[in-house]
Amino acid sequence: MNDSNGGVSSAQIARMLSVNFPSHVEGASLEWVIPYGAIATRLLTFKRTHKVPNLVVAEFLGIDPLPDISPFAFFGLFNGKVRTDERRAAAIRLISERMGLTIRIPHDYQGAPHLNPRHWRFADDVEGGCAKEWTCFEAALTLADDPEETDEQRSALCAAFDDVRALKGIGDSNLPIALYWARPNRYLALDEFMNAYLEKTYGIVVPRDLTGETYLALVDEVAERLAEDDGEAKTFPDLCVLAWRSKDSQRIR
Repeated sequence: MNDSNGGVSSAQIARMLSVNFPSHVEGASLEWVIPYGAIATRLLTFKRTHKVPNLVVAEFLGIDPLPDISPFAFFGLFNGKVRTDERRAAAIRLISERMGLTIRIPHDYQGAPHLNPRHWRFADDVEGGCAKEWTCFEAALTLADDPEETDEQRSALCAAFDDVRALKGIGDSNLPIALYWARPNRYLALDEFMNAYLEKTYGIVVPRDLTGETYLALVDEVAERLAEDDGEAKTFPDLCVLAWRSKDSQRIR
């Protein structure tokens, strides 16, 4: 097993786990953020052979191994296929045991959006879909984990984003949500509640038919607004919590 990826070693992951990701929203712990990031980092070490992630999914669901598994579908297991926090915790506990991670098992998942369970596989069962999703996942982590992110890294993610976005069944919301699960401090989930909240709170209208370029431009714009604003939200997970809490007062068109 490759023990590191993108300059992030297992030792660094262990140090990360001793630090709490701060929540600025009352009543939200955001205790899921660091374990999700650690899972994403470990998952990428299996980019050449997907056997272990596939076996974890098969064991948890009690099914035969799938023909292949993408990293987005792997995250979809405990953020779409299962619908309760208890089942989420059980899936993460099995993942930590089978993939050699020592992580705290979250019990509060505020700010971690669910995916429509019908789409939890993303497009890894479409011809060429699995490979494209692994490429996009790697490009996203590479960009997010480099404090000196380069134009080349941004271009690589934009191209990979567009390749995945073009796959059958991939919409404007599920790919940004998947990137957010993996690196919620860098990428922004864009579900219907977030889209409505951004427009109502900041006057930011999320474009339709997202491309990698328009998605990253939007992420940058929202990050700038958060930095300038003196409101409760300071991070993307903060924003996601507030968007979800405001859903009952939103009228989604």
